[in-house]
Amino acid sequence: MNLPANPNARIPIWHLYGEAQAFPDIVHAEAIADRAAGLGWRISPHRHAAIHQVLAIRRGSAAVTIDGETARPEAPFLINLPPGIVHGFDFAPKTEGHVISLLPRALPDLFAPGTAFAEALAAPAILPLSPELGRVTASLATEHDRHETGRAVRLRAAALMLGAEVGRALIAAGHTAGQRGDPRLALFDELVQQQFRGSWTVEDYAAALGLSPRHLARITRAARGIAPRTVIEAARIAEASRLLIYTRDTVAEIGYAVGYNDPAYFSRAFRRLTGMAPLDYRRAPERGLPNAPQSAPTSS
Repeated sequence: MNLPANPNARIPIWHLYGEAQAFPDIVHAEAIADRAAGLGWRISPHRHAAIHQVLAIRRGSAAVTIDGETARPEAPFLINLPPGIVHGFDFAPKTEGHVISLLPRALPDLFAPGTAFAEALAAPAILPLSPELGRVTASLATEHDRHETGRAVRLRAAALMLGAEVGRALIAAGHTAGQRGDPRLALFDELVQQQFRGSWTVEDYAAALGLSPRHLARITRAARGIAPRTVIEAARIAEASRLLIYTRDTVAEIGYAVGYNDPAYFSRAFRRLTGMAPLDYRRAPERGLPNAPQSAPTSS
């Protein structure tokens, strides 16, 4: 049998809620019935290139297929679906719950490599819907449907709370993407959080871990598909994003604070990782926009 070179080539990529254009909200929520009832309660296997989804199923049942494996969890349950994961559902009619879509590039506090929950959220998983997770998902869905003063701020807060609670539940249940790779990655992440503001190089991190730079690069690429330098830079940009929103420091001062000696290079690095210039990122909330690039390529 001749197989296609890319086994996912025939799996459709669904571009929802502005994945390939301006994302209208930092988070989107809709009822399972609104998504699935018109499709006969069946959603065929597909994947999203740039969207992270969380499904909270409160009543009913579903056959859940994730990367070719099917499970039939008992309600209430929660599904964590990182970008790029092939998934499909056969819901029982009148199943109740919500599907919540997050844009990782707009939430570096949760999804940037090296942050507290990034490894956990990168793991596809099915979990019991605890009372706390039930409250958080219901609160976010309610906030999404309200259109009152401060909606963007409240949605961002709700998205961060949801991501943190899902991340905690995944860690408690032993679901972390990092567990599939070299355990030294966790030590690398800890060192990055301690040292990224300073002048440590990849060689310094490797030496602290008892590795050669080549070996460190090999294990980070194998587990995450990125180089150690990108992990370090992502931590710097995540902190810079926070400082841009929550302080009045200048762009140059923030660049220095997170380890960049050249303000121009910092601005280029920030744009490369976020799709926005630092000042545009800072001004976005004032214009009622999410802190996300207004036009960005997708990847599968």
